[in-house]
Amino acid sequence: MYDHQVKTEKLPMGRIHNKAIFEQRGFVNVAHTFPEFKETRAWLELAMARTCENFLAQTTSDGVQREWSGGYHLGVLADAVEISSRMDEFGVPVPEEFRQRIRAMYDYIYGIATPDLGFPMFGDTARPLVEDPDRSTWPLYGALMEATQLFGDPKYATRARLDEDALPPPASHAFPEAGLYALRNGWGQDQIYLALHCSPPAITSHDQPDNGTFELYAYGRWLMPDSGFYTYGRDPVARAWHRQTQVHQTLTLDGQDSQEDAKQLLWHTEPAFDALVVENQSYPNLAHRRTVWFVNKSTDGRGFFVFLDEALGDATGQLDLHFQFAPGELRFDKSSGRATTTFADANVLVLPDAAMLRLAEQSEGWFAWQYGSRRPRPAVRYQHKRAAPVAFLTLVVSYRGEQAPSAAAPLPADFVIGADRVVLSVSVFGDTWEVGRDLEQGKAWALSR
Repeated sequence: MYDHQVKTEKLPMGRIHNKAIFEQRGFVNVAHTFPEFKETRAWLELAMARTCENFLAQTTSDGVQREWSGGYHLGVLADAVEISSRMDEFGVPVPEEFRQRIRAMYDYIYGIATPDLGFPMFGDTARPLVEDPDRSTWPLYGALMEATQLFGDPKYATRARLDEDALPPPASHAFPEAGLYALRNGWGQDQIYLALHCSPPAITSHDQPDNGTFELYAYGRWLMPDSGFYTYGRDPVARAWHRQTQVHQTLTLDGQDSQEDAKQLLWHTEPAFDALVVENQSYPNLAHRRTVWFVNKSTDGRGFFVFLDEALGDATGQLDLHFQFAPGELRFDKSSGRATTTFADANVLVLPDAAMLRLAEQSEGWFAWQYGSRRPRPAVRYQHKRAAPVAFLTLVVSYRGEQAPSAAAPLPADFVIGADRVVLSVSVFGDTWEVGRDLEQGKAWALSR
């Protein structure tokens, strides 16, 4: 045991990696378990310095572990909390920035957690199918309750227990350094919730090449979940399938995987609507700019999303926009691209501007919610009729019951691809809306007409 301590002291991992924190936790726990070693105090001080440096480097200032994967976020967070506790026991000073980063990681959980208290299934993140109504059995319940115990702040516990009388008004959350977003209009099971991922390169391969992708939940069910990761090593072919860009809700060029080079261009949130603009340099000569408006979100049962996807650059090749749905039957009209799910309680309509399409067709889809478990699910792809630069305009409308609402979203004939200022007119649920953005002024709007 002593020799192992000396080895870790002299030859640490030396990389920005989750395993570097795991290593230091072990180093600390041996010193904690055997305080009779004369080097114990020196080991603890060394571990604190190393852990703090590595921990701050592998997490963003807005509190997200840089693998963009929920399980690794929780693992690194748990180790940091344990190390901090051990230091407190021995009277070893813990830097304030270390404690604040721990709190920021809990704040990320508070803001990003799904309606069933899981993480969005980005990268190598699993999310069990919640069937037990007991919230204490849900994935992130324990982490939220722990945060209240650590910081004496009841907000985390109220989120865990869904104490709606004590919770603040529902708020969307942006984590711009991490490129992760949660757009919502409630806290409970009946909310509309959309999580979006558009991140810089991760520190390991636990992320997937899917910048711009999203998941959608509404009215008590997942309607457009992520494809998941399915497996690590036991089925390399299936793992490679789940990692493809084209099996995520984003844009591809010639069906090839995209690269990760993302930035946030605009974030606006208020009670009535949200707007988000992100951009990813997906290919050497092609950037994907995605604008999302969450419109009318404060009116029960009538909130919806407008997606404007601009392919900017001079790359030649086939441009496709992909969408995937929850397992179940899909009604799909190839001529219009209109797609609707067919559940009894809640559904989603995906409607593109058909005038811009050369082809709309169904494609292979799989949904893997945990390691080794997956099932088929419907997916569609929309192929643009021109090469870049082009734009796709798509409505994503969740609704209660089986009757899809009326909807239309034509791209204006004078639309300028890549312009800072955009003004669009869309009609949903019998109402007409003007949605817009102005990147130069940092503004966005959604106005009922």
